[in-house]
Amino acid sequence: QQNIAEWMNTMDVFCLPSYANEGVPQALMQPQACGIPAITTLNGSINEAVIPDKTALIIEPRNSDAVLAALEHMYKDHKMISTMSEAAHLNAQKNFSSQQMIEKMDAVFTAAIEINATK
Repeated sequence: QQNIAEWMNTMDVFCLPSYANEGVPQALMQPQACGIPAITTLNGSINEAVIPDKTALIIEPRNSDAVLAALEHMYKDHKMISTMSEAAHLNAQKNFSSQQMIEKMDAVFTAAIEINATK
């Protein structure tokens, strides 16, 4: 999909009620980059992508009532959405920007080279 930001910016909240063993889903990084808070679970490595109660509301997996309650809570609390939106955007800039990814990969490769050089 070429126009992800365009789609994301039509949302107030992003919902990923995952119950599978997720890796770190880009599906949670992308809305944060657009300043969109999430409703999600903490399955797999999702906790590496969001900050509970700061950038996302956390719900129990396989609980549709919890999804509905979280959506209603966000719908009624515009100030919370605004605060979480700002935190989500900052989290994405700090941890998931292309520059951050390059720096992290550089550190991994540098460490691997150094370890290999001492063998």
